[in-house]
Amino acid sequence: MISIENKFIFTHIGRTGGGSIEAALINYGSKKPHTHPYYLNASKTIKFEASQHWTSVEERMALGEEVWNQCFRFTIVRNPWDRILSQYKGHVMKEVPGLSFEQYLHRSFIEKVSHDDFRFISPCIDWITDDKGNILVDYIGKFENLQEEFNIICSKLNIPKMNLPQVNINLNKESYQKYYTPELEELIFSVFEKDIKQFNYKF
Repeated sequence: MISIENKFIFTHIGRTGGGSIEAALINYGSKKPHTHPYYLNASKTIKFEASQHWTSVEERMALGEEVWNQCFRFTIVRNPWDRILSQYKGHVMKEVPGLSFEQYLHRSFIEKVSHDDFRFISPCIDWITDDKGNILVDYIGKFENLQEEFNIICSKLNIPKMNLPQVNINLNKESYQKYYTPELEELIFSVFEKDIKQFNYKF
């Protein structure tokens, strides 16, 4: 989500509550449609269908350094064990019926076969860093404290605080831990170790 007028860029990492943030900020910014004039420069074409899920590098490339540097840039991250389960429940179960969670993890992280773009099963830190590992956003909030983080974001944007609407929220609050065997827990740790260490997550 981008607002040139209000000078902010939201890097929307998949399954981190970004739909709720975009809905709350709809009067202040816009999603990144393919036909928007900001993205019609052929030299800046980004070949990825879900343009609201561009990485920070892609956003910077599309907008250019001048606009990028004028904006407050933020994102939300999420516990990787919880996030990958959310990806499975929110998309994979509907799109690949009959595929178990264990089979999904095996296909995604051992066979390296994904039914979707691999960014959706990549560490959050990879969405917001350049090829030298530099973090490109100004503020990183956590999904686990989403409303509190959004209040801080609103303050930084100088807009009124508001309650986040529930968008793409799984109302089943059961613990993600019950879905993991020790082997699957370790598999996610090995893939998302950067997130776990950078953002201090635990199983």
